[in-house]
Amino acid sequence: RNGLAQARHVDTYCILPMIDNGKDADSIAGLCKAHVETMSSTLERKERICIISDAARVEDTIDDIEESIEYYKTTASDIDSPRVLYVTPSSTTISLNGETVAGSGMYAAAAIAGIICNNNFTCGEPITGKTLADVAINDKYTREEKNQLASYGCLVLEGAEGTTIPKIRHALSTATGDYVKSEIKITKIKDVISSTLRLALDRAYINTRFLGASTISEMTTTVNTILSSFLANNDIYSYNNLVIAQDQNYPNQVNVSFRIAPAVD
Repeated sequence: RNGLAQARHVDTYCILPMIDNGKDADSIAGLCKAHVETMSSTLERKERICIISDAARVEDTIDDIEESIEYYKTTASDIDSPRVLYVTPSSTTISLNGETVAGSGMYAAAAIAGIICNNNFTCGEPITGKTLADVAINDKYTREEKNQLASYGCLVLEGAEGTTIPKIRHALSTATGDYVKSEIKITKIKDVISSTLRLALDRAYINTRFLGASTISEMTTTVNTILSSFLANNDIYSYNNLVIAQDQNYPNQVNVSFRIAPAVD
């Protein structure tokens, strides 16, 4: 709780609570969910997501695997947020500085955060299908079990082409039943466009004189230029319904709205 309170003042996108052995993710996930949803609100305007996994679970027998799957399904279902990713399985092996040690799923979660926040990628870059560096898993689930986990909002890792190298099977959030909310890449596209436009418009127009139609025209040009750059990068397929207008109740406020078609995988 104290860590999340400090994180309110940090410029970040991914929140990763490190889960110790003996501590279940579900006891922490609620706090993280509330944090990222509050910070991503129109009021706070600091869009962010949380990536969480669990302390390493033992999966030596079929009973162990079935128990883990039921636990994962319940935990992900309880979180139910487009801004929280829940990574399974939770048992990993990490290679660092020439040593290999057993670890929790949070090391995989950190590697996934590195992919999502990689500045070499634009926001439309596929997250699904990426492999994780320096982390290994034992892929013990059947396709049916993986499909079950995904249907409950789990981000499932599987061995890439029969190896122990983890591959993101499908970059899903814990929000199920709504394609736009379940695809974390769509959330990222919306967040990046929102923050980019907000920064540009704040710098160019806040604390300047509002000159009516001429200011609206200049703002329209600015927004079109930025949205066109996302279009050129293939981060979105199209945008339309751009409306920029002075607020009728608050004359010192200008409202900007539009629709986008995000690039899907």
